[in-house]
Amino acid sequence: MYSRARKGWLYSPEARFLNKNYDEDDTSKPSFQWRRKDTLEHQKVDSLTRYPIMRFWLFLHSFMLRSVAKRDKVDAYDYKLVTSPSLYGLTISYYDAQCDTELHSFHKEAIQRMVYGLSPNLKEIHIDRGRLGGFALQFPLKPAYDWEKHWEGFTLDKKLPGTFQKGKLERIILSKSEKNITRKDLEQWSDCTDFSVLRVLKLCPHFCQIEANTLEYLLNFEFTSIETFELWMGRFSRSSFFFQPCSTSFVTATRQFLERLPALSTLKLQDWHPNLELDVLQYSNIRKLYLKPVVGSSVSLKNLNQISTYCPLLSSLDISIRRLRGNADEIEMYRALGSMARLAYLQLSLDVKDPKFRLGGYNKAVDIPSDPSFDSFDMEFYPQITLGYYKCPRKGHLRDGLINSALDADLACSIFRTINSAKPDMSVPLQKMTVGVDLAEFPDKHGDCARTRYYNLLRYLGAEWTVERNHSDLATDNLIANRVRNRGVKWSRCYPSPHDTCLDPDLGAVFRSLWPPKGNSREVKDWHSFPLATGDNEAEIEGWLNRNNLG
Repeated sequence: MYSRARKGWLYSPEARFLNKNYDEDDTSKPSFQWRRKDTLEHQKVDSLTRYPIMRFWLFLHSFMLRSVAKRDKVDAYDYKLVTSPSLYGLTISYYDAQCDTELHSFHKEAIQRMVYGLSPNLKEIHIDRGRLGGFALQFPLKPAYDWEKHWEGFTLDKKLPGTFQKGKLERIILSKSEKNITRKDLEQWSDCTDFSVLRVLKLCPHFCQIEANTLEYLLNFEFTSIETFELWMGRFSRSSFFFQPCSTSFVTATRQFLERLPALSTLKLQDWHPNLELDVLQYSNIRKLYLKPVVGSSVSLKNLNQISTYCPLLSSLDISIRRLRGNADEIEMYRALGSMARLAYLQLSLDVKDPKFRLGGYNKAVDIPSDPSFDSFDMEFYPQITLGYYKCPRKGHLRDGLINSALDADLACSIFRTINSAKPDMSVPLQKMTVGVDLAEFPDKHGDCARTRYYNLLRYLGAEWTVERNHSDLATDNLIANRVRNRGVKWSRCYPSPHDTCLDPDLGAVFRSLWPPKGNSREVKDWHSFPLATGDNEAEIEGWLNRNNLG
């Protein structure tokens, strides 16, 4: 665990920190993280070489060599810094060329030379491709040369070691913000580090995507040591600013890559597509899993059963499932989660959006889906709001969204107990669960249009709850539930004003059809969740699903 420092060294004098709790057998060494935009002072760089290597690690953010920006070869300051045995990790950002002259920048090449044996204990690289930040912004990236040349700043200095050997990076985190992550982005690192010792690999594009040939290229290497892998599978759409389903070739390459990770214990799949069958997890020893489906998809009961079957060691799960108004199908999803024998920690996101509205244009045509149970009020269109990709909903659809989003302590605890009740004998009971509405497809919360108010209402009703066992009480069913936060949305931005005056009469009518006003009560008593269809509540829930009055 790193100690995060915003303004230089964490403690003064430095030696007090370096000698504190020193233990040669403890591999979790204290670490300095330098986050300032200026360089480390010379005396602090000197201190890196005076203390034993086992005392601490150094992690530098927004790192850039001064020698790249100011002269043709490395200076004494850079040499002392990059050869320090305490240098453990870097966060770097760079362009391949200067934007104005299109001349080659050697910042990346210098970093790769450090990995290539110059920095003896450099283990971690965070690469932010597509932008320059922090310290790097202060320099015009001079000298810059023709593409055919190479920077010789390290090799020209006779003091530097002449031997080259592949580095031993253990963590590579690659993110890009505008251009796709390509095969070339990884080719240049495969030349300077041994992928067989890599323990963590994260490929995280923002407003772009990973090209399929990137994963296909990685199939040429052995990743026998990877324990943590993060992959963003989606294909970014600039028209909707959502990630769309990936190609078939990308799914195939992903599957082939996952099959080659025997040591994998932590997996994150963002924008996962159901075409990637989860039986692929049988080739690893997954203990932590993050699974968020791409827009228009959802985790099925079959998928949950696959996780239960192929991940017997799973102890921590972060997943999104669809809410179905608490019906029997939704209950089966919770029971499938309970069948995971070692699952102790669960982060559960509830998808409350109707998948019928994820395609189509803005209209209120007769083909817009309805429900046999809709009455005349439910059948009315609500043109002030669009759901998903611009189809106009009926008021019954808005009501279902409110039902699915209404999450209070009673429902949160009920979900927790339903999951725990399905636990096999001699299994690990669920210890802690965080549950809330999945906001992945929600529009911005600012604004005063009907659509914004509706989604803010869903945000408010579906605020996160944390439920955990009360270990101070011997009763196994005694739970502690706490509302985590309101997602930054106040009640006054959702439905009523401070004077309880409806901002939108139609939306208010939908709301009050579910939760009739109770005299002068305030908002906290104006709404409640609806129980799951279990036990003695079965008849009540069936009646409610058929739009009977609840009284």
